[in-house]
Amino acid sequence: KRGLYKTASGRLINADVNGSYNILRKAVPNAFSDGIGSCVAQPRRLNPLEVKAKGEGFNASHVM
Repeated sequence: KRGLYKTASGRLINADVNGSYNILRKAVPNAFSDGIGSCVAQPRRLNPLEVKAKGEGFNASHVM
């Protein structure tokens, strides 16, 4: 599987994420000493094709 790195525990992660982690770990050795508390941004999944009731915001199905 191209672009994936297999960890010692057998998990597959994106190779770019693994490389970024290693660079950060070397540049800032105590970056993860307290663990990771939470994400800065909480992502929200949107479906642009989802039909909404009239007046509930922009909807891709109303464009055409």
